[in-house]
Amino acid sequence: MKRILWGPDIAGRNCMEKQKIEEYRKLLTDSENVLRTHPDLWKEFLDFATQFTHYGFYEQLLIYAQNQEATACATYEQWKKIGRYVRSGENGIVLLDESGNKTRLRYVFDVTATGPNQEFQYRPEPVLEEEREQLARRLSNAYASQNSDYASYAASWEGDLTQTLSQIALYMTEDDLQATATQASELTQTGELPPAFVAAATSAMYLLLDKYGLSTDALDFSCMEQLEPEEFQLAGTTASNVLSRAARMVRRIMPEIRQERGNEYGRERNDNGG
Repeated sequence: MKRILWGPDIAGRNCMEKQKIEEYRKLLTDSENVLRTHPDLWKEFLDFATQFTHYGFYEQLLIYAQNQEATACATYEQWKKIGRYVRSGENGIVLLDESGNKTRLRYVFDVTATGPNQEFQYRPEPVLEEEREQLARRLSNAYASQNSDYASYAASWEGDLTQTLSQIALYMTEDDLQATATQASELTQTGELPPAFVAAATSAMYLLLDKYGLSTDALDFSCMEQLEPEEFQLAGTTASNVLSRAARMVRRIMPEIRQERGNEYGRERNDNGG
């Protein structure tokens, strides 16, 4: 006869984990409701989210809800791999892992919860003003090779990083939603763009412009208050996906630009007898 390996301790732990999962799902819902109805707070969240391009929208939201001072988060094992340790007694930030058959709790720790004490360089170097035109051209060319519709108009904003990032945000929003702006507007009785599409595109633009040090003053978030909860989730998820995708492209391009600038500086020094 088989023994049932299911004691009270195991059952108790599973019950506690289910309870914590529900607590953090409620935290997500409460946070969504606050941000959806307060555009200024939504912009604050977007400012925060630019630091976490490797995380999805719900993970960014949970990190924000638990520690708005966080700047770089990783698991215990990830910190260990790069030679840092989580200090004893530090509380982790709880994320919900939905990747398997059932939801699990996952813990990450902000850099301030780790040691050793020496300064840890985790922030990427900002894009310098003199690098913007070159980044705009290369980023535009890279995305044009992926999106023929974008490529048809890319010459209109060639070399302008603000316009390049804004247009890439718009076209990537269409990619993510699998609908162009024209198709989305045809779904409404008024022929206007649905608030969820506007919110997603505007949020994606904000994330990219803010991430790379450009002005976001022209962006209007009055559409946020028109969103239903499901539409808000769609807008946030789409904007986060766009940020992650564009940031990966920039991370590939910037080292090339800086290497070339360094080589040019070296040649100038040699030409001038340096």
